[in-house]
Amino acid sequence: MPKATPTTDTSAQATSPATASALPAIPAQSDVVAQPAAAPVSVPAANYVVPVLPQVPVVKGKSYAAPLSFIGSARRIGALISRLSSGNVAVAIALWATLGLLSVGLAWTFVLCWYVVIFGIFGIFTFPYRLIRRSQRKSQHLQQVSLATQQAMLLQQQQMLQQGRVQ
Repeated sequence: MPKATPTTDTSAQATSPATASALPAIPAQSDVVAQPAAAPVSVPAANYVVPVLPQVPVVKGKSYAAPLSFIGSARRIGALISRLSSGNVAVAIALWATLGLLSVGLAWTFVLCWYVVIFGIFGIFTFPYRLIRRSQRKSQHLQQVSLATQQAMLLQQQQMLQQGRVQ
């Protein structure tokens, strides 16, 4: 049995003159007709207009790197210098030579100090915690294995005792 696929009958669509050139009309539920999959799909009417994609980006490019990273801080400083230069190449070179290199150096020094504090000092506390948790999990596992072994031995003893009584 062939599958039914929905197609639209575009000849019965009603569109207003203001929106006909901008966007294609959405067919009403009554205009959707089920046809077998083997049947050819209907061709749109001659007045169908292909939607035009915008050529200008809607959202301007942004840096998604973290501000407290080397790349993120350098990108933000570069964006600031580009805004301050307003497209003037000579001003951009002068700003990079004076303000840009100094700002990037200071920002990278701050980021390096941040990494030392976060991963160097506070990272010291993560290793003992992980070792303690590992030993706790290991001892818990050993307790569970021991308990399971004892339970299996008790069940085996009970079965042997029951077999001895039946015989």
